[in-house]
Amino acid sequence: MPAEILIKGYEILRESEYSQNIRTEKEYLYRIAYIYLGDETAALDTVRKTIIQGYCPGGKPEDGHGFRLEIARVLLQTGTVNQKPNRYLTALYLKHMAGMEIADIAYTMDIPEGAVRSYLHRAKEEMSQDTAGIGREVRLLCSEGKSDHLDDAVSDGLREVHWRNGARTRKRILKICVSGVIAAALTVLIAGSLLSVRQGQDGGEISAQPTAVEAAEEE
Repeated sequence: MPAEILIKGYEILRESEYSQNIRTEKEYLYRIAYIYLGDETAALDTVRKTIIQGYCPGGKPEDGHGFRLEIARVLLQTGTVNQKPNRYLTALYLKHMAGMEIADIAYTMDIPEGAVRSYLHRAKEEMSQDTAGIGREVRLLCSEGKSDHLDDAVSDGLREVHWRNGARTRKRILKICVSGVIAAALTVLIAGSLLSVRQGQDGGEISAQPTAVEAAEEE
């Protein structure tokens, strides 16, 4: 029973920390998804999937800067469109709006640092020329707050995390309980076998000793 309580308590704490971190970073995640996809519905769905896939049960909790890096990395690997203009925008946003260093951007986007520098240089060139409309898109992203449906997408994702985490926790507890029952049964079985062996040895020793009648007859 103590093991079950500890498992439940730990998972509740992990899930609560994760939920708080997600709600802190929700606009940040939505903007990155929107940069890549250019569509509100697709961006919201990507945020929801990111929330589900980003939760790591039993893992070491991340917060602050570490969490922002990891969850953005998950988002960029979750059904986003790998188009170069969008990658330029993402690098630009992470650098100048999210305040990330080159190394952190490279880790988040899963690309070499040289590629990040190239994307930033290209994005600045296209913003100055505005040949790809990047300047307009960046201004739009910076002026937008969030989708009116972002909170709903976040809540849906966190509900799915809660459901999956509950199922995993129940399986872990069941496994521990079954292991405990098996261990107890084996202990009883082994103890019974040892007792039988001991009784057999004691019985042999008793039968080997002469009785009082046999001793008298020998005399």
